[in-house]
Amino acid sequence: MGWRLFIIPIKSSLFFSIFICIGIHAREWISPATNIYIAHVLLSNYSKDPTITHIVDQFDYYILPVFNVDGYAYTWTNGRVFEIKRIL
Repeated sequence: MGWRLFIIPIKSSLFFSIFICIGIHAREWISPATNIYIAHVLLSNYSKDPTITHIVDQFDYYILPVFNVDGYAYTWTNGRVFEIKRIL
C-alpha cells in the first residue's frame, strides 16, 4: 500500500485526449509491458515515421502503465495467485 501512480503524458493536441489505463487486475503481467511498449513506440518513432507522427499529433495521450500497483507488485514477490480478500 502507498504506491504512487505515474502517468506518462504525451501532449501535442489542443482538443482530444486518449487515456490508456492497463494493469487493473494483479495477474495481468503482459498488459503493463505492452502499455510501456506503446509509449516507447510513440515517443521513439515520432518524427521518424510519418504515420506515428500523425497519430501523436492528433491527440494528447495519458498512459498509466499499471493501475493496480500493489497487486501487481504482490504477484511478482509473493506468488502469482493474488486474492482480493487477503489482509494487508
